Amino acid sequence: MFCDMKLGIDIGSVTAKVVVLDDKNDIIESKYVRTKGQPIETVLAILEKLLVKYNPGQFKVAAAT
Repeated sequence: MFCDMKLGIDIGSVTAKVVVLDDKNDIIESKYVRTKGQPIETVLAILEKLLVKYNPGQFKVAAAT
C-alpha cells in the first residue's frame, strides 16, 4: 500500500471533490459528487468511505478549500 499520501478536498456550493495522491503525486483515487445542498454531509460521507479503504496514518498532508 502507499505511504505518505496526500488528501485534497474542495467543497463548493454545488459539488464536492476529493483527491488522493500517492508519494509521487499520482492520483490514486478521486471523487466528484453533487452536494445537493448538503456540502458537509457529502464530504463526510466521502471521507468515511476513503478512511475505510486507506489508513489515516498514511496521509502526510491534507488540504481543503
